[in-house]
Amino acid sequence: MNRSTKLIQPDLIDYFHRLTKDTALFIKMATIKNRSKLYRRTSEQYVGVELEHDIFEVNMDYTLDDFDELQAFMRKLLENAIEKSGANIKVNDIFAGDGFSQLCLASGGVPRDFLSLFVVLANTAASTSQPIGKVHVTEAAISRISNKIDSMKVDSGDEDATLDEYLRRIKSMIYKDKRTNAFLVAKDDLEKDLQSRQALRELVDLRLLHLIDQNTSKAPIDGRRYEAYILDIGLYDNARPRNFTQIEPGHRDDKARKDDLRASPLLNLSKLRGPFENRPEQLKLLKISDE
Repeated sequence: MNRSTKLIQPDLIDYFHRLTKDTALFIKMATIKNRSKLYRRTSEQYVGVELEHDIFEVNMDYTLDDFDELQAFMRKLLENAIEKSGANIKVNDIFAGDGFSQLCLASGGVPRDFLSLFVVLANTAASTSQPIGKVHVTEAAISRISNKIDSMKVDSGDEDATLDEYLRRIKSMIYKDKRTNAFLVAKDDLEKDLQSRQALRELVDLRLLHLIDQNTSKAPIDGRRYEAYILDIGLYDNARPRNFTQIEPGHRDDKARKDDLRASPLLNLSKLRGPFENRPEQLKLLKISDE
């Protein structure tokens, strides 16, 4: 997808919307949310469709901001598969330790990714007679990260180098420097830096980053509101990173507080947005929203 393709998206959607408006026909459109521009507003006309007015959003995947619900769904998915196969085994017998929750995390909330990873892991477990553990899942996710990177190149067109540079810098600042997988971004900073906000949104859509809390505070409290993200575990350098703290989505202490997440490092948007060496023509991502 190139920049010109983005620009004509409202015209394409508008064409089909006009054909079906006030008829018994319905349009179902599959798209990547933050790679799509559905409407364009000018002083003279309104082209395309607007969410919650002309059309409604149906998210086909789960997100990591409700990790308990995600795990419950994936467990039921496996239980149904086991029941239909006639296998005499339980889900808990297949996994060891945090293996199941790590598989849910590695899936990014996508049932297809969950099942494809599970098949690979289950085949290995069957041949070794060892249950699936956290390290096994992380190794499998790392081995498949190239598929996600390739998808980014296809879905992002001539903007893939820009997104790749953003992702490289985020990994360097968070994984390598801070030795964790989670980070916070101030909401008011994102409102000022629309380029960084767009990059984060697109990397979330591509399942390379995961938004796990859309509105949280920082520890210690400073009166500001933050968004919390984690890196996809496929981006880890190895399955046993040393001096590393993995923040789990939805984890709370014995007082039901998310202090581990709230104490995560802040992402420095000024460094993230700094000059891209040798890529002056790819500094800009086309803004999707008209906010």
